[in-house]
Amino acid sequence: PPALAREEDFSLFRTLVRSSFNQRRKTILNTLGQTDLLPPKNDRARQKVAVSAAIIRAGLQPDRRPETLSLEDFLRLTEEFARVRRIPFEPFD
Repeated sequence: PPALAREEDFSLFRTLVRSSFNQRRKTILNTLGQTDLLPPKNDRARQKVAVSAAIIRAGLQPDRRPETLSLEDFLRLTEEFARVRRIPFEPFD
């Protein structure tokens, strides 16, 4: 499997995996959509949209459950979340 390039990406990987399994019988969108891993951190609805988009860009379906994901799936998800987190967020109204 591909390795994570940066140490902070490994920390994000651990957080993503743990957060994904925090609630039983939930989809990855529902579990990760309730975290503050992606901006905007003060707007749950917009954050859930951002999480959904990141999941899709990682090549996954948002309605999958975490137990169905492979190590490679979690690595791709981590890489996408890390990429989004590095983009400066400027809120718009």
